[in-house]
Amino acid sequence: MEISPSTQTDLSPNLPVVTQTRSIRVARFVSNVFCPPALAIYGILVVAATLATPAAWFWSGFEVFFGLVPSVGFILFQLKRGQVSDFEIYHREQRRGSYIFTLLSTSASIFIMWLFAAPILIISLLVAVILQVGLMFMINTRWKISAHASSMALFVTLLVFLYGRTLLPVTVGIPLMIWSRVSLRRHTLMQTIAGSLLGISILTLSWLFINANF
Repeated sequence: MEISPSTQTDLSPNLPVVTQTRSIRVARFVSNVFCPPALAIYGILVVAATLATPAAWFWSGFEVFFGLVPSVGFILFQLKRGQVSDFEIYHREQRRGSYIFTLLSTSASIFIMWLFAAPILIISLLVAVILQVGLMFMINTRWKISAHASSMALFVTLLVFLYGRTLLPVTVGIPLMIWSRVSLRRHTLMQTIAGSLLGISILTLSWLFINANF
């Protein structure tokens, strides 16, 4: 696997190596375009577009710039200091810091949004994300679970719940991400399936809670 010099650290030689074929390039494209931070942005913007109110757009922008961007910045900071192998943080033992930072930054965002009465759907989505990250953090202490697969599954489930059967075809994104992560040798099949089931379960439970209480 080729590694850009800008993202290479002393730990990079320990990354999995794959032959550069057309399918591998497609797999890498899928993983990059639909990486967890990108999916989080897509999700928050979809919710804002669904609500289509000034408040929804304001708070979505708030979360992107004060919640998501700092989390990405923290990973880049770790990368620059050689604390992680790559942006995706291949090694399970190195993921602890980014999980904790994301939990703290998202919790702060939720508190501020609750304090200023942000749209409940946006707050609920962030609560689902924090539950997802929290569970992955706990699982990660013993076993490596796919954040890519979990994030894709959560995003796809959100789209289906928001727009119904019309968007059922987007569920192909789940097996597509599983194929991508396994092809790149970043995860085993079981790790991606577990991540996918976690994302679906978290969003489904959150959606049922919203419908029952709001």
